[in-house]
Amino acid sequence: MNVRAHTATLFLLALLSNSNAWGVVVATPASGNLPGSAPANGAPWDNVLRMNTASGVYIGGGWVLTAEHVFDDNLNPFVIHNSISYLADLSKSYVLNNPANFPSLGLTAESDVVLFRLQNAIPGLPTIPLGQATANLGITMIGFGGGKSWGSNNVEGPPVLTNVNWSSNDFRAFISDYDTATQSEGQGIGGDSGGGAFAFQGGGWKLAGIMNAVDTVSSPQLTVFADISTYSAQINDIILTQGSIPEPSSLLLTTPALLLLLRRRRCETRH
Repeated sequence: MNVRAHTATLFLLALLSNSNAWGVVVATPASGNLPGSAPANGAPWDNVLRMNTASGVYIGGGWVLTAEHVFDDNLNPFVIHNSISYLADLSKSYVLNNPANFPSLGLTAESDVVLFRLQNAIPGLPTIPLGQATANLGITMIGFGGGKSWGSNNVEGPPVLTNVNWSSNDFRAFISDYDTATQSEGQGIGGDSGGGAFAFQGGGWKLAGIMNAVDTVSSPQLTVFADISTYSAQINDIILTQGSIPEPSSLLLTTPALLLLLRRRRCETRH
């Protein structure tokens, strides 16, 4: 399955923010939990940061994951935590590659996911392990689309993974739909791009996906997430190779080393 239709809608909602709406549209907020405050389930609320005009996820050691189109929204990318801006180290920023068999998958060589290191680590934030989406996996979505907020949803499937073909960088993805099947069900909106989809796995919260796009033409509406498990080997290898910035409670992510062909490039401005 390839997600090719409605690309204009996908780009529009991925890049625009709406100051009059929650970042993650919530159908039925859990009692005592407003969508603009941290969820009671313990999902890593503080690790999702304002990134340029959208969102990013701090995974530890000074490293941040976001959508490539969010990273390229600003010539001097930054994240904000506790009203402090942390600038990206442009020499440590990487557009992640799609799988080695990307031609047969119909994907571009580079994905719409960027890993970059900040010039300074952010104190006090935990390291977030990388997870894997499975069919019907429950996720908590956190993003900054017009105001930091959260919502819950389920991964659709099988099949779990699909291809998303932009006019530029494609990516492997999983999808959730907006059918109010979960409590506090959420649907991403513009400005949530680069935000996180977290799953409780193995006794702790893990990052399963990065929010990249929303399709409001389909019924029910869809939120599209870059699948972190597709890119986790690259992510961990870059961190092992380039190193983390020392910070309290930082942990080293481990994985077998891979040979990578990674480069930074500046994409054209999207409208």
